[in-house]
This record gives sequence, structure tokens and C-alpha cells, in this order.
Amino acid sequence: MNMSNTISLKSISELLDCSFIIPAYQRGYRWTDLEVNDLLDDIWEFTQRDGKPKNEFYCLQPVVVSRNGTGYSVIDGQQRLTTIYIILSVLKDITRLLTEKCFTIEYQTRKDSQSFLKDIDLSRRTENIDYFYICKAYDAITRWFSNKQGPAKVDFLNSILRNEESGNNVKVIWYEIDQTLDPIDIFTRINMGKIPLTNAELVKALFMKNENFSGDLNVKRLRQLETANEWDNIENSLRADEFWHFLTNGQQDYDNHIEFIFDLMVNTSAPDKYHTFRFFNQQFKSSAEVATAWQDVKAHFLTFSEWFEDRKYFHLVGYLIAQGKELRELKKYAAGRTKSEFEEYLKDEIRAYVQCNIDELNYDEDRPKIKRVLLLFNVLTLLANRNSNVRFQFGRYKNERWDIEHIHSVQSEMPEAPNHQVDWLKEVLQLTQDAGLKSRISNYVNSPVDSRNEEFVTLYTDVLKEFSEGNKIEDVNDISNLALLDSGTNRGYKNAVFPVKRKAIIEKDKSGTFLPLCTKNVFLKYYTEEVDQMTFWGKSDRAAYLNAVKAILKDFV
Repeated sequence: MNMSNTISLKSISELLDCSFIIPAYQRGYRWTDLEVNDLLDDIWEFTQRDGKPKNEFYCLQPVVVSRNGTGYSVIDGQQRLTTIYIILSVLKDITRLLTEKCFTIEYQTRKDSQSFLKDIDLSRRTENIDYFYICKAYDAITRWFSNKQGPAKVDFLNSILRNEESGNNVKVIWYEIDQTLDPIDIFTRINMGKIPLTNAELVKALFMKNENFSGDLNVKRLRQLETANEWDNIENSLRADEFWHFLTNGQQDYDNHIEFIFDLMVNTSAPDKYHTFRFFNQQFKSSAEVATAWQDVKAHFLTFSEWFEDRKYFHLVGYLIAQGKELRELKKYAAGRTKSEFEEYLKDEIRAYVQCNIDELNYDEDRPKIKRVLLLFNVLTLLANRNSNVRFQFGRYKNERWDIEHIHSVQSEMPEAPNHQVDWLKEVLQLTQDAGLKSRISNYVNSPVDSRNEEFVTLYTDVLKEFSEGNKIEDVNDISNLALLDSGTNRGYKNAVFPVKRKAIIEKDKSGTFLPLCTKNVFLKYYTEEVDQMTFWGKSDRAAYLNAVKAILKDFV
């Protein structure tokens, strides 16, 4: 952003002496009843709300302008300004009682539209497209006010025409660009959605104002540069994928990631997208308040950085964030408390997510709880190895949509689509040692689609028997037969028998694909003391795995 650009809040009363010019490259007024009524409804709701603080105001969307002689060229905001003008025209009798002033709007290539706007003649609405939309807006505003009494109209107009000192008025975000910039280029960027009129950019302008810094001009510039560098360092750090996914769940959409910290500080759910900017603008009454706010921004960032760098905090906080815990709540609790107090708080919060009897968890009924337990098992397993610097990849876990999957296949997950059935049998064909079964599978796979019968169900059952302990099919739905798998592996190998899944896991590990440590351990039978076969996931394997889960989670479950 050019440092000559200025951003401020202006009440409508401050615009009444202004002359606005609508450049030739812009279209005319085109708001419909919908946009007009939305604006009227929003202002009305604001005027009628009880108990408003005196300094509260209703904020319109930005008006982007550049100097043009004694007036301003409107780059963005023509529709809003014109609608305000028409509202004042509809209520002109009351308007004149409150003020003799009103801003002017001149159309660079449509001179007649300016005079028509000054004296709207509804009978001329069909003469051109500009008149048509102006008259439609006039009609909509007239209808809207038709059931409002005189005092209500006065209240409404007062909210528009009050000055800054009166409070409870309507304001616009006034964005005045450097006169040396090309207004057409700015206009194009706005309409392509690329101009950075975000909360973060608006708040940055508040922090960077000259009056926030004391000393001579050189000292001010140095302090501005220092703040700008600190801002950039925070923004760049928050853009690092691992740090960002540690703090968030990927649902937050910010052009500038530092805005995430501003939102945490504001702690509001106001409906308009500039609520964060308005909050800071109302708070900043002196340079000392600005300095305090900036120190608070840095304190938030340094706290989060400390959690990220500390291996224990990284895993405990990261787990809670992955479960949807509000980062704001964690920061609030940590303030002023010792590290040991904060650590115990984190553990208590985790216990609330996983409190259960592990032996009673069932795949069909407790999937969310099982997923939380297995994720914690993976996180704590990594954390338990104090000699390792390996960290759980929360970003990969969130982005790749990890979920729970059976280690040993169950009958209820038999593939249903014909192409999936064939793919499933092809995988088994490479591993089965039963010559008769291998022949039957080959015949089925190589036969024409329309000649296949219902034999797949029998084949599926016989394959499960071959890769089951004692050739006995046992559907196990407790946690001893469940692990975390990413959505890609889940889709490709969801119904596969143990050796097929094991082979896929090993190939993924060889290629450098992220695998939760405990998932990899399961398919390597790491938890089984005496491994005598890799064909199925048997009772001894399940028992050893379940004991390992209980041992790691003993302080939490």
C-alpha cells in the first residue's frame, strides 16, 4: 500500500460539502430494490437498537476516491453515495429542517443525469437507463418509508446527518488514494477483487499513522519502519504452513494472516466484515493506546511462537486445536499463569475430549470418540520419545482428512461396485496361497462383465477366511482393530485384507508419505512381542496393540 494513501472514518455529515465526480469509465447507477432495502433495513435496525454507547456508529462499505481539483473522483462507492443522496431527496422536507447542505454528484459523461438527480421526475423514467434505476430506487425508498411516522423519519435522517461529536451516526470507510496512482488501474483491481481493503490493511493504516509516533520526522520514520518490519515478520511467520495449521483448522480464510490475531483480540461476532477495523478505530484515542495495542499483538504472536517451538506445548495445544478448542480460550488461561499450571490445564482439557472406557468403544457407535483417542495415542507416542525431534504433522492430518479404519477387514465392508470388486480381487490374487481360490479369482476377474454371477459374495467370504486366524471370520469393531488412515488410502484400500493394506502402508512410507507413527507401527506389528505371521491381524496382535494404547493413555483415559 502506498504510504500517501489515507484511510479514515468519515460521517455522512462530513461529506455534505463535498463534490463527487463519477468518471467516464464507470457505469451509471444500477442498484435494485434488494440493495436499496438492505441499506435502509441496516440503518433502521441501528437507529432502533436500545442501549447503544454514544460513540457507536453504523459503518457503510468503503468509499474509494482520489482528489480531482476541489472535488473527488469516485473510484468505488458510487452506488452507496447515490442511494444516500436519493434518500435525502425522498425526505427532502425533513432534510431541509436539519441541514441546508448536501453533497453533489456529477457524471463525467452523463451531464443530464446530474440535473435529473437534483430534481427527480418519475414521469421521465423511460428516457434512459440511468433515469430508470434512479426512479426505481426512489420508488423503493418511498415505499419503505410509507409506514414510518414523522418522528421515525427524523430519527432515521438524524443518524445519517449527525456530526462526529453527536455520536450514533452513519459513517463510511474513506479510502483516499495517492493522486499519482492511475485511478482506472485501481478501479479495475477493485472490480477484480484484488485491492487489499481487508481488515488487516485498514488496521495497519491505523497503526502506521504519523501522529502515533513522537519525535522529529526522521525518528517518526524510523519507528514507522520498525513497526512495518515487525508487522512483516509476524505475517511471514504466520504464513508458514506448519505454524498456521498448528494454530488453525484450515477453515479460516484470510488474505493477511495477521488478521487472525486481530480477530482473537477483538473477540466479537459482529456481522459486518469490517468489525475488527471499527473496533480498533474506536479504541485508538491516543498514541499510548495504539502502542499498547501493538504490544498486545506482539505478545499474542510471541506466545503462539513459544507454544509452537516447545515440543510439549506443540503437541498438547495442537491436539486441542485439532479438536476445535478455541485458541482464544487457551491464550486467556495461559496469561499470568506458570508453565506447570498451563500444562495441567491443557491435560485436563484433553481428558474432557477422550474420557471413556477404551474396552467399550465400538466402531458403529463411537467413531468420533475413537478418532479422538487414536489421534491422542499418536500424539502422545511421539511426545513420549524425549530423544526425538519428530513432531506430529497436524497440517497433513487436517488437510488429508484422516479417519478411522479397520486393520483386519470385516464382512460389512464388502465392496459393492463391480469395478471395486474386481480391483479388490486383483489385489488378493497376488497374495493368496490357495491354488483353488486363485483359479476361481482369475476366472471371475477375466470373465466378461455380463457373464459374472453372484459368486463375488462367496469369493469375498472365502478370501476373508484365508486371511483370518484359524480360517474363522471374526468381525472385530473395537479399538484393537482400528487405526488412523488418510482419506486416499482409505478409499483405495478400505476393504483390503491385512497383507494388502500392509503392503500399501510400506510403499507409502518408502515414498516419504506422512503416516501417523502408530498406524505404521500397527502394520509392521511393532506392538506384537512374537511375530510368527504377516497374513492376518490376530488375537495376540490385537491384545498387544490394545495394551499399548492403554499404557500411553493411562493418564488421560
